[in-house]
Amino acid sequence: MRSGKPSERSKREINDNKNIPNVAVFFPLVFILTYGIFTIITGLEMWIGAIVVLFSAIALHFITYTSFTIPIVLSVIVLSLTAPFFLIFPKAAIVATSGVIAYYIYRFYYTSSPLFVGSAVVYLVGTLLNLVFNSTPLPSPDAAQYYGRVRNFGTISEYLVHLIQLAQEDISLLKSSMQTFPAFYLPLYKSYGFESPAVFVVINMVLWVTTVLLFKELIKYYLTESANVSPGIVSAMLLLSPTAMYWSSTFLKDITSVFLCMLATYLFFRKRAIMFLIVVLVATSIRLYSIAIISIYIATIMWSPLLLGIGLFGSAIFTLIYTGNIVTLFNSILVFGYFFVSPHPVQIENWLTPRLIPRLIEAVLYAGGLFISGRFAVTSRKLRNHYLILTAGILIYSLVIVSVAYRYTVFQRGLPYGFGTAGENILRKMLPILPLIAVWMSITVSNMKYPRLSISSRNQSNESSYRE
Repeated sequence: MRSGKPSERSKREINDNKNIPNVAVFFPLVFILTYGIFTIITGLEMWIGAIVVLFSAIALHFITYTSFTIPIVLSVIVLSLTAPFFLIFPKAAIVATSGVIAYYIYRFYYTSSPLFVGSAVVYLVGTLLNLVFNSTPLPSPDAAQYYGRVRNFGTISEYLVHLIQLAQEDISLLKSSMQTFPAFYLPLYKSYGFESPAVFVVINMVLWVTTVLLFKELIKYYLTESANVSPGIVSAMLLLSPTAMYWSSTFLKDITSVFLCMLATYLFFRKRAIMFLIVVLVATSIRLYSIAIISIYIATIMWSPLLLGIGLFGSAIFTLIYTGNIVTLFNSILVFGYFFVSPHPVQIENWLTPRLIPRLIEAVLYAGGLFISGRFAVTSRKLRNHYLILTAGILIYSLVIVSVAYRYTVFQRGLPYGFGTAGENILRKMLPILPLIAVWMSITVSNMKYPRLSISSRNQSNESSYRE
């Protein structure tokens, strides 16, 4: 089996910064530039806005083609004029922002395919519909606590003093994402005087589109030939995923966490060691097991059965030693299945909840894809090896989730742990493994045989009938 290595042509393109713009910073920089101009227009901390505009504009100039610079700046100015509406009509302003983000997607060199553009537009609309119909981006106590930090701290200085005090009291308190995650959004909220939790949805949309771009580039240069994975199908599935749309519309850390893990993976393959280590540390600060997710991504992109096999064996031993309960190994297999069929489509009451229906349809499609891939695995040794590689990666993550669930259930809450205990909110935990599921489904779809009508055969048949 060929490993996930790029061809010599791909290597030259990967190392050529002119041919591959750094998509990791393109969208965030556009976002920052927009609100830098916004601060100048509204008079809020004008000197900060001027500095932000200067540095982000310079960065954009170096990562984009000259022909894109003028349209980007003009679009940013237009978007900045709509920014004050965040203070009065946040949801309406998000619609305008989504339109401009869609324009960036369309103009961006590596995302000009109709499939990607159409999928991105559906993603933006779907995220906005989730926001509207759920009526609030605060669907859980965790989301309410994250947003509560906006009201708890009047300035960034107060938040920094709070972190210093926690570190002096007990450095281990900084392990909680409740303390560290606000560092990602409080600067935006406090610099521009935002109050609405809906503003966070824009951040999520920018980060998820960037995540998909990063993964698409990695697949394009590492998995297209070795595993017959289609970058277009994978990126479309990630953008069209109702699961991604739902969590993008919430004030939670999940989208940010996946973005940081994918960014670290991208930097690893770009051989940016220092930036890689920095991003890994940052990702770990908001989700302790981010290093496991990053390792799974790297081993999967490398398409290395050896690395994934060692990882699976080591994860199983660690889980068994950490929990001291062999049931956790069986539960990890159940969690593997939950990732494909969650929320459970067999439970009738789930279909009676309108907000779950899109994700239930997604679960049915994944279940069908899993069944079809099982048939492929039986008849094709090559496809069986592909699915085994992905199975190993997803099982490693399942073991991590089971270990986290055991700690939460037994150590923190003191509750009994038994067969079928999957953990807290498995729907949220599914998001980091969604890229691997998309790769799985891409392999399945790419190997399906569709009925085709031969034009030449049809013409010959018509001619024979005519002669008779």
